[in-house]
Amino acid sequence: MSLYLAAAFQSPRQIISIVQHLVPTLYLASPPPHENRTLSILISLLHHLVVDYPSQKSYRQHLDTIPPTIFPRESVGFQWITSIAGSLRVQNYALFGRLLRRPMVLKAISNSDDDLVVVLKPLAISAQQEISHTLPQQAILGLVDSLAQKSRTTTWEIIRSAYREISCNVSEPEQGWLQRSLGLLPLAPYGRKMVGEEWLEGQEALGHTRRKEGVAGRWIVCKVR
Repeated sequence: MSLYLAAAFQSPRQIISIVQHLVPTLYLASPPPHENRTLSILISLLHHLVVDYPSQKSYRQHLDTIPPTIFPRESVGFQWITSIAGSLRVQNYALFGRLLRRPMVLKAISNSDDDLVVVLKPLAISAQQEISHTLPQQAILGLVDSLAQKSRTTTWEIIRSAYREISCNVSEPEQGWLQRSLGLLPLAPYGRKMVGEEWLEGQEALGHTRRKEGVAGRWIVCKVR
């Protein structure tokens, strides 16, 4: 409970002080079953990804201390967190955005034996669902939301380098694509939703974008120098 509260209230110092006694120490010393083991392990790993971003050194060191007996390498949770770390390392923001969708996060903490590829496939077209969350779920969603915010600047630099123009009409798919890629759709229940148009307006003030004259919903992307 202390770990979940610390994560939900975004208190990194409290998280690390708890994690060093909990994962994997407590789970190795106490007999199963451990009902929330996967959730606690994922929170501890996400914590390292968030606080040290973009470095993943402490994340890898912590992962190496967790044996397969309590965190099976074939589990969806393991595949999910390592895929998140991998997508950040190679700057694959499209995969990163899919992995951070709320149904995917909840599936990862469910201790399901499904393969990650099987889980990801229906999420390509499914919409985000409004779900009532428990405190542990709110804790992990809050950390995932923080990681999305940390990576947003890097993702935006990649998008600026790759695209000359961006269409952001509300009725067009690009609106949703930009929201997912930049993590503008909040995962945490208390998060604030930002539409793609609002993000582009903010970037206009920084000189990163400008509206295309005569075309509604089209933005010129000013290149990274």
